Amino acid sequence: MPREPLPSGTAAPHGAALPPDLADRPRERPPADPEPTPPAVRHPLSGQVESLLTLHMVFDGDRVAEVPTRFRYDAAEPFAVRLAFHADEYDEAEWVFARELLADGLRGPSGEGDIRLWPSHCPEHGAVVTIALESPHGSAVLEAVTADLRQLLERSYAVVPPGSEVSALPSDEELARLTGG
Repeated sequence: MPREPLPSGTAAPHGAALPPDLADRPRERPPADPEPTPPAVRHPLSGQVESLLTLHMVFDGDRVAEVPTRFRYDAAEPFAVRLAFHADEYDEAEWVFARELLADGLRGPSGEGDIRLWPSHCPEHGAVVTIALESPHGSAVLEAVTADLRQLLERSYAVVPPGSEVSALPSDEELARLTGG
């Protein structure tokens, strides 16, 4: 269990009201996703995959809390997976780690230091991946359902196949154009 809160950044307040000119407009129905596969959603135009999962915090072998968590993969950062969970209404703790670390953690112990993953079994949820987070501000041990993480990983491979991460990065010409150099 965290003895102190984990590092956090500021997130927009939930439930913020729309400005009057936007609130009065008729709402358009978003286009249908051709492959609805909750909890992972693919954003084909942006090359993003996001999964909203409920992880279970573990203390002395007991599940003590449910933690709403967002996993995100973005082709713009082809080697990274982001894990974020809300500390309270306004703060969000975010962790960034290698996609390969997640893949390895599905098969066996993976990682050193701040983020470690390993497969395990939960009597209630079946196959799970244990995620241990450490920081100067505290630590936490969480469990995620293996099938949910595997689905996120497979969806990320559809965006950027494993081994082709370098080709997903901008070329020198694209970087020069973006930076004005």
